Amino acid sequence: MLLLLKKRLFSSPAAFATTLDAHVRTLAVSRPDGRPDRELVRAAYDETDDDFALDDELEDATEEAMLVAARASEPLAPDETALLDRLRKWSASAAKRSDAKAKVLVEKLRGWCIRERPSGKPAWTSERVIVFTEYRATQKWLHRILVDAGLAGDGGERLALMYGGMPDDDRQRIVAEFGADPALRPVRILLATDTASEGIDLQRHCRLMVHAEIPFNPNRLEQRNGRIDRHGQPSPSVEIYHFIGANVDAAPGSLDADLEFLSRAARKVEQIRADLGAAGVVLAREVENAMLGRSADVDRATSTSGARAAVRRLDRELRDRISELKGRIDRSIEELGITPDALARAVELGLELGRQAPLRRIELAAAGRAPRAQAFEVPELTRSWASAAADLYDEIRDRRLPITFDSRVREQRDDVVHAHLGHPLVAQALRLLRAEMWSSANEARLARVSGALVADDDLDEPALIVHARLVVAGVDGVRLHEELFAASGRLGASGFARYNVGETRRVTSAKRVGALPRHHHVALVDAWPRLVDAVSATVDARMREREESLARLFRERGESEAAALRTVLGDLRASIERELDRVERGEAEQLRLFESARDTERRQFARDVEALRRRIASIPDEADREAERLVRRYASPRALVFPAAIELLVPRRRASSELLGK
Repeated sequence: MLLLLKKRLFSSPAAFATTLDAHVRTLAVSRPDGRPDRELVRAAYDETDDDFALDDELEDATEEAMLVAARASEPLAPDETALLDRLRKWSASAAKRSDAKAKVLVEKLRGWCIRERPSGKPAWTSERVIVFTEYRATQKWLHRILVDAGLAGDGGERLALMYGGMPDDDRQRIVAEFGADPALRPVRILLATDTASEGIDLQRHCRLMVHAEIPFNPNRLEQRNGRIDRHGQPSPSVEIYHFIGANVDAAPGSLDADLEFLSRAARKVEQIRADLGAAGVVLAREVENAMLGRSADVDRATSTSGARAAVRRLDRELRDRISELKGRIDRSIEELGITPDALARAVELGLELGRQAPLRRIELAAAGRAPRAQAFEVPELTRSWASAAADLYDEIRDRRLPITFDSRVREQRDDVVHAHLGHPLVAQALRLLRAEMWSSANEARLARVSGALVADDDLDEPALIVHARLVVAGVDGVRLHEELFAASGRLGASGFARYNVGETRRVTSAKRVGALPRHHHVALVDAWPRLVDAVSATVDARMREREESLARLFRERGESEAAALRTVLGDLRASIERELDRVERGEAEQLRLFESARDTERRQFARDVEALRRRIASIPDEADREAERLVRRYASPRALVFPAAIELLVPRRRASSELLGK
């Protein structure tokens, strides 16, 4: 009971008053002959710390915990009843007025959100602030105080509420408005309960947060912080505030001392945030001990032997892995030519094939920290294309947003939509292009043969490039690799002569400077029967080169994946063995958590331990079996090639000459 009442008291007089009233109601309920045991009381209290979707569910769980506690307690003595009456009178009175904490909050919010103009009339700044609380009663109390202080604006438009149980449409609207440019929406302060904040990102235009109270559960504190302190936060600094008592040297057990301990716990959360999943439970127990007047030390949360070293090692491995994946992505982008210009061209072709109006290139003006940038206006689309552009409409601006194919532009501004590979508009265009590429000659609308004049400095003689699709599958039919490659050669009086890889790269990158005259197209068609064998041989030769190169890569990949699998399973086995060894010695954290557990929970824990022992025994055979499967998959890859398109390039100086010469 003490923990529940302290939680609410540290939040606000209003939250304390509602909980105290619930406590009185539960005390009035008749007690059964058999009292709940300590396990049931503890379980009921723990349920109040669950993640609830509705604030009413939290209140119901709290009252249920009080009811269980009341049934397990002795009837109140007269002096206890008198004390309870005094507390109710105080809380009822305190809930009707502001307190020192609320006054400090009002002062801070005014300093952030309002500036005095030279004329003396106040003006709202572009700063936004989130104020988090666990309890709906505290939210309502703060809302009334902020409105009375003039922090809601003339029509209430500067202050928004978000809580569990509000209509979904209202919640989505508030999230959208709070995430929009402050120049477009007036809201500056968001009062939110924990139940309403799960899974939302609010960092785009907000760098300030205030905790109305410090939750006893450190994980909840970190979840709140993560709403703005996360990837995509454009501000170089994020400021998060909580309240402490005026007397930091207060005697243990006093209100100020408890608040100081919670403050230290909040700072500890920030220090151990990289290890919060492991330390959060321990830190929560220390908070609970302090609130109950027991010995407590926040440093115990990180005193586990080897924990910090393990975290540092995992952090290094994670950074190395991220760096490796980033390098792989960058190489893939370069090899596949997935540039913003290439994506733009693909969408333009897709729209043309789909008989839609074209994109229109525009320039976005500089806005705040975002410089000027190129973007595209998307026309009104019809048929299935319309749904591909449905997300372009911005309700805040009441208009369709332009698109960019450059992720860097989107990271800097929110008045444009990033058309990435997975965006419906890009996906629709690529599907149409892919279908067109592999359609039959009679159905095709996209030419398989194209040509261009190129700069004289880039090419000495006419050249022919064949673009082909290479698919490599393993023995089990799994697709191991897919790529587009180019094979090329020069055209002359003697026919077609193959270029090597370096020459092909040079020819492919030649600068296109004009359309190819028609007589060159005709000449290629006429000469094709005597060129086709040499061209096909060049494609086959290039395919074999890629196949040999990939075969070496696949052998290494198979061995590498098999070794990685053995390492992972070996680490898993060692980890399980260490934990089971700690269980045998009675040192496991799980056992400490089960000190007050029911017999059924202890039996389940024993079954889980036995399942882990069986898992250890099965790991060696599993490692051998899976490693052999991986090596076999990559042992004999099979390559298939599908020619896709031909491109004829002619130096501009030979635009009027014959294609193959004399």
